Amino acid sequence: MKKIVTALFVSIIFFAAFAQDKPTVTWFGVDFTKAKMIGKKGFREPKTIQSYYLRKWNEEILRQDGKFNLKIYARGSKLITNLDVVNAQNDKVDADQLVISEKYSITEGDVQSVVSNYAGKGSGKGVVLVVESFNKKKKKAYIYPVLFDIASGNIIKTKKQKGKAAGFGFRNYWVGAIYHVVRKGIKK
Repeated sequence: MKKIVTALFVSIIFFAAFAQDKPTVTWFGVDFTKAKMIGKKGFREPKTIQSYYLRKWNEEILRQDGKFNLKIYARGSKLITNLDVVNAQNDKVDADQLVISEKYSITEGDVQSVVSNYAGKGSGKGVVLVVESFNKKKKKAYIYPVLFDIASGNIIKTKKQKGKAAGFGFRNYWVGAIYHVVRKGIKK
């Protein structure tokens, strides 16, 4: 009996030590600092989008964690969330410049400049979705899912993806587009 208790105690200590050493991946959320909303008829209230929806879209992803399954980004690591940085970044978006009618795109250099704002904001790896555009005319969102090293801010993997907008109401319509990108994971 003493050997069983000792073996059980050693197993618990080993498991606890192993669990603490598990690497982490931080979900930072959806960053709109380089984003444009294309189609003035589809985005009639840019100030409301900036002051309300940018946060609500991020909150909705966390609220629907089971549907979004953000753990696909962790791949065996411990997933933690931190929306503080993305909320601070999104608060800086200029509502007067948010909605446009013409074509728009960003480069991977633009994506790197966005990711640099997350450098040093934790440890391990981070994931942020950098939005290029929500295009009402095409009914699609164009987003760069980014896996990066938090300490340096260097991008490990990213590739622009598109997500089909779907859902009832303005909030859910664009959350649907984000969902279609999230479920694809990060490609290179």
